[in-house]
Amino acid sequence: SEIITDIPTLCNLLNSHIDTLIAFHESEAYDEMDEDDIAAYEDDKNFISLQLIHMAKSSEVLSEEGSRRHFLTIMRRILARLATPDDLVEACVKAMAAAHDKEAQFLQTVSEILVDVEDDDTFHSNLHDEKAIVIVRQMRIIAILSIVLESLSAQMVDHPIMDGFFQHLSPAITSKNAIVREHGVICLSKFCLLSSAEKVMEEFEPLLMTITGSVEERVEVRAQAALALCDLALIHEKMLLASTEDAENGEDDDDAPTKVAPPMPFKAMLLEMLGHAKPGIVIIAAEIAAKLLLAGRLRDPALIAHLVLIYFDTTLVSSVADDLEEEDDIYGDGAEVVKQVGSPVRLQQLLSIFFPTYSMSSLEANDDMMASIGPLLSIVNQKLTGLVLQQAMGKAMLAEKWPIAKMVEYICFTVDLADKKKNDESCVKEEVKAVADDSD
Repeated sequence: SEIITDIPTLCNLLNSHIDTLIAFHESEAYDEMDEDDIAAYEDDKNFISLQLIHMAKSSEVLSEEGSRRHFLTIMRRILARLATPDDLVEACVKAMAAAHDKEAQFLQTVSEILVDVEDDDTFHSNLHDEKAIVIVRQMRIIAILSIVLESLSAQMVDHPIMDGFFQHLSPAITSKNAIVREHGVICLSKFCLLSSAEKVMEEFEPLLMTITGSVEERVEVRAQAALALCDLALIHEKMLLASTEDAENGEDDDDAPTKVAPPMPFKAMLLEMLGHAKPGIVIIAAEIAAKLLLAGRLRDPALIAHLVLIYFDTTLVSSVADDLEEEDDIYGDGAEVVKQVGSPVRLQQLLSIFFPTYSMSSLEANDDMMASIGPLLSIVNQKLTGLVLQQAMGKAMLAEKWPIAKMVEYICFTVDLADKKKNDESCVKEEVKAVADDSD
């Protein structure tokens, strides 16, 4: 009981366990042990450290100013130290947030920690090269910011310190390391959620559009940027409309002294991604299109046509498996596969629910569903143009990849089902009204 109520003692024990773990990583024994033994040792030390953090966070003594200041100093030192295990970062950030009375003060402390992270020189060059240190530093900044942004309330939108956060984040977004860039874009999407609509459309939307449309960028990074745009479009209703108007104004402005290429509207970029050669991009674009169509942010029969084509493409799963070179990633643990964004299994399940739900959502949606047959036939015709198939297997391949008859039949069935349901609902309403009138 004395240890539990003594913040300095808890912090000293925590520092001791972290120092022991860091020393272990730098020792010769670390290189000689196998992965299972290393993982077991790390799990034990991390578990004890996490429990100590939780005990300090839950202690009533933490409300005392002296204990609170001491605890915050230790948390700040642990987070700013690049050698601190990544498994402890989230717990430390959340404990530090709980120790602050006001979010503004918490943001100020985080801002100071980010500066300390960039100044930390405890990683020695004989153990890590300079490029590795830069990557570790950027990943630590991303980890801290991601947890901080998830814990802030809407009251912190456009807080002045948030601008400083972006200055720390921007090097990760432009990093030469693809993994750092991917996590940087994920963190940027969280950052955008705590920014005003004007700032999102003026600064962050063009940046995310550039990343999404970059043909030289890796699929994973483009996918995260596209998902971020989707989330922002669901929150800011005028965002997609603004990008379309900007493109149209750029085309019509003949009096402009210099011709600047207008930005591609998000819907046009989405259509381009739906027809991309890489299955990973197609799957992400399909999920985004389904979300925006169902939310009413976009209306276009061509988007629906692409989704129908993808839904019936039985070769998509095998194509992704070939891309990953590990079919286990597709057909692994069923529960995990369904949760993964970009999984063809997840997409198939989403689309199986999307089409009937979308058709029943409104008369306009049902009309767009029927109107998608024309674009669907055009898309299939374009794909067949110039396609050379062996005479023996041509028909079989076409029937498997693009079963046109089945796709058209499915659209008609879905539209008809929606019409019948709406008619049934109308009949029920009329019957209820008639009964009510009779009772009166």
